[in-house]
Amino acid sequence: MKSSDLRNVVLLGHGGVGKTSAAEAMLYNAGATDRLGRINEGNTVLDYDQEEIRRQASVSLAIAPFDWKNSTVNIIDTPGYFDFAGEMLEGVSVADSAVIVAAGAMSVGTEKAWDFANSRNLPRVIFVNKMNDDTADFDKIYGELKDVLGRSCVALQLPIRKNNKLVGIVDGITMEASMFDQDGNLTEC
Repeated sequence: MKSSDLRNVVLLGHGGVGKTSAAEAMLYNAGATDRLGRINEGNTVLDYDQEEIRRQASVSLAIAPFDWKNSTVNIIDTPGYFDFAGEMLEGVSVADSAVIVAAGAMSVGTEKAWDFANSRNLPRVIFVNKMNDDTADFDKIYGELKDVLGRSCVALQLPIRKNNKLVGIVDGITMEASMFDQDGNLTEC
């Protein structure tokens, strides 16, 4: 493998927003694991330390590779709580790009993650997680992100919700909608 085919992607964000769960979904969807690891079951690939399993939160940086479209991606999962900020900075120092995970509302951890990525001029995307929660409000968090981070925040995908449930997404560029089927797979409309 050539180094030009390697991507180091750091996951950043406030504690509890779902960075490890997002990483587990990436690993599963890429075929790197045969099951979707779950924090509450203590069976994730990335939070394997007994203290992390007990706390149900990352306390150290963890890396897991997966192959995707002729590249190998090293996903770098970092803790979100400020007690472990050194682990976040270590992840940022080796990353080529960042995924900032946010959920619920704009938090100081989201802003700090943005600042960490800025400090290294990393290309980044914000992933708004937990949109399947009954109380999820994309418009609220998107507005907060734009207020704090500025006009550089542009929605690339928009959720479609019905009866307080996530049922699909709209591609913000093509304006094409896709709906989830009963197995959770997206189908274009």
